Amino acid sequence: GGSGPQRRKQLRYRWLEIAGGDILVTQSDITSEYEQEQKRMKQLQEAVDIAEQANQAEQAFLSSMSHDMRTPLSGIIGFTDLAKRTDDAAKKRDYLDKIESSSNLMLDLVNDVLDMSKIESGKFELHPQAIDARAIFDTTVESLRLTAESRGISLLADYDESYPRYIMVDRLRLQQIGLNLLSNAVKYTPDNGTVSFIVRRLDEAGNGCNTLIRVSDNGIGMSKEFQARMFEPFSQEHQSRMYGTQGTGLGLSIVQRIVDLMGGRIEVESELGKGSTFSAYLPIEAVEIGQAVGDDARQKVASIAGMRILLCEDNELNAEIAMTILRERAKVEPELAINGKIGLDRFEESSPGYYDAVLMDLRMPVMDGIEAARAIRALDRSDAKTIPIIAMTADAFEEDVQRCL
Repeated sequence: GGSGPQRRKQLRYRWLEIAGGDILVTQSDITSEYEQEQKRMKQLQEAVDIAEQANQAEQAFLSSMSHDMRTPLSGIIGFTDLAKRTDDAAKKRDYLDKIESSSNLMLDLVNDVLDMSKIESGKFELHPQAIDARAIFDTTVESLRLTAESRGISLLADYDESYPRYIMVDRLRLQQIGLNLLSNAVKYTPDNGTVSFIVRRLDEAGNGCNTLIRVSDNGIGMSKEFQARMFEPFSQEHQSRMYGTQGTGLGLSIVQRIVDLMGGRIEVESELGKGSTFSAYLPIEAVEIGQAVGDDARQKVASIAGMRILLCEDNELNAEIAMTILRERAKVEPELAINGKIGLDRFEESSPGYYDAVLMDLRMPVMDGIEAARAIRALDRSDAKTIPIIAMTADAFEEDVQRCL
């Protein structure tokens, strides 16, 4: 047939075998029924394909998670065993440094996976506030400077003089964009290379993108094949020149999702062996100085030495760490309650003003942290409404924060 629509016909024959009898031919057009059936089959196949893709993505996610979590865990377990076996102080110190490095990688992985989980479930939200732009950019760059300098990498920062001092933005998410791009640049730049962090104020285009954050390096670059999938979760390009470089493979995925959520866009230029440049274009509102809570406006941190702190914590290891830090670093004398009910009883039995603050774990048996905090606040005594109750929790989602507040 030609390019026109195909017709479907179903033919049925009936005939008479007597001499001179007529032959009867009937024909019915079932095109529309056929097309409906084909449409239903196509929809069914698409649903099967989507389910299969989701299943494959989940399998790939779990496989990557399993590998990427076991890598730092193996380091933590292995070097802890070695540290316990040796009496050599220098070796012990080296093993502890490696345990710390593996632990930080593990923490990065858990935080990144939580962020990806929030993004995928639609619970990833922006919470803009007025902040000191220069302070945020300085903090972002300085947090990577020590790592860069230890490998002889020059870390250059270049800010636009006309960029507003105070801006309305989600501080954490803006820092995540800068930190992820910068840490990647430093990680994949060989020793003695150069990494630059540039901030520019742009004339507002139609989409309002008035801020450019650009991170450039002269590192190993990326192949064209990898560039096509670099924003996919857990994607990492393994090159022989960077053997042993570790990461979660989630940084760029998170950056892209944050940029999208902010209403911006991200562009990449990269050539294998010559380096990469990531450019994030963002719409960021400038604000007047009076609205901002800049770093220079913050109060100095007061000493808490000598204070009495009531620590409510049921996990033995966490309690030991917290008690030791409070005693040795903060010079505080803490008292431990192993659940919220005991904490409430201790507070109720004390004279008003005896405790200066309560550190409250959220998940505890008998009475959880939120119940205990409510019960303390409800007591009829002078310090019940005013004593600081500080939540301690591994629940890192925004809804957990709001529930505590």
